Amino acid sequence: MAQLPLAVVSWLAAHHGTISHEQLVRRGLSPDQIYRRVRSGRLVRCHDGVYRSGEWPESELTRCVAACLAVPPGSVSLRTAARLWGLRRCAGDTIDFTVPEPVRTRVSGVDLHRTTMLPSSHVVRRSDGIRLTSPLRTACDLAAVLDEEDLASVIEQVLDQHRVRYTTFLRMANDLSRRGRPGGRRLRAVIDGRSVDAAPHDSHLEVVLARALVRAGLPDAVRQQPIEVLPAILVHADLAYPDARLVVEVDHRSWHSGEQAALDKRRDRLVRIAGFDTVRVTDDDLRHRMSETVEQLVTIHRLSTKGRAG
Repeated sequence: MAQLPLAVVSWLAAHHGTISHEQLVRRGLSPDQIYRRVRSGRLVRCHDGVYRSGEWPESELTRCVAACLAVPPGSVSLRTAARLWGLRRCAGDTIDFTVPEPVRTRVSGVDLHRTTMLPSSHVVRRSDGIRLTSPLRTACDLAAVLDEEDLASVIEQVLDQHRVRYTTFLRMANDLSRRGRPGGRRLRAVIDGRSVDAAPHDSHLEVVLARALVRAGLPDAVRQQPIEVLPAILVHADLAYPDARLVVEVDHRSWHSGEQAALDKRRDRLVRIAGFDTVRVTDDDLRHRMSETVEQLVTIHRLSTKGRAG
């Protein structure tokens, strides 16, 4: 069988081995040549009029390109878009795909969602042919499938890692949290429970701990509190209670061991000289002893506050 035209090979290399019937014809293959390649297994049918090169292994990326080729008005969304953006709390293997109303279609192996609001400003077009909802739109849409704590965690990650202003998030969230929209009430609860000028949390466990401490009666901690430990040198505390001059750091064992542990101890001494006591909790504490840890931190906060007042 004749070799593929160079234009087809180039397309496949740039689009995870996935191509449409239309693109094959445009690049020099006749319908009969396409048919024979499908019969021989050199092209594998993904959807009607969409194929993957038999030399290219199936993956989440090939499935995303195939969905985008099969339904041009739609975009990869929800958990799938979250994974492509590197967002946490969204594991899975389903391809979520959102199409604007009134598009009516079915695509095998794709979980279709419909929306009346999918402007081009909410969609990012990648050079590999994948269209996906922006990090901000993805975070808002996840209100339909994540619980409140995981949703809050993802929103914090988007604000932190994608440098999104919270006011920008609020504008989109207010548009998308209207009554009747899936997850609208949950998104509204996260919005209402967060201070507009609060710094983003660095990790999921910080979100979990901060919310648990508020439920236990403590005031909302200051996130990423800047503390000057040496002239013109700042450190940023995970959670801080300025009234009690107390800092809570969330340590992940894989990050805070060996040499890093020694640096942490030096940092704690400098923070103490600056007037703040540091309490460190580990990811193990939060995963296996959350209630006990929260109770201890509440007690430490109370004693610190009392000591300052006395």
